[in-house]
Amino acid sequence: MKYYFIIVFYLTTYRLLSNYHCLCPFYQTVTLILLVVLELLQLILHLILLLFFHDYSLQ
Repeated sequence: MKYYFIIVFYLTTYRLLSNYHCLCPFYQTVTLILLVVLELLQLILHLILLLFFHDYSLQ
């Protein structure tokens, strides 16, 4: 279950990167900030899933 969220997260991140990567330096900076924020969100989500759905990770 939690791997589904992580895969979806990385797919959307990749799409964001590929869409805005080559436009201009401003967008590169924004994308970098977005990536850091999304990475933090993913870590928080991962921790929440581990805490509340630890039964799934044991299976």
